[in-house]
Amino acid sequence: MNYNAKYKTGLFWKTVKGIVADGFIEKLNVRFFILEDGARIELPMNKCVVMFSKERSENIKEEK
Repeated sequence: MNYNAKYKTGLFWKTVKGIVADGFIEKLNVRFFILEDGARIELPMNKCVVMFSKERSENIKEEK
């Protein structure tokens, strides 16, 4: 499943597309995304808001 996420660290939302996996490193307070091409994006969560697409949101509910 590929999905998208939006994140905001200031006033404007930015979109990450083509996500195949994501996770959270609690020790570092970092959310990471793995993209279709294998690239990895890491976002410090101290001042960041993340909004997942409907597909990922439904998947999160199923995992609980």
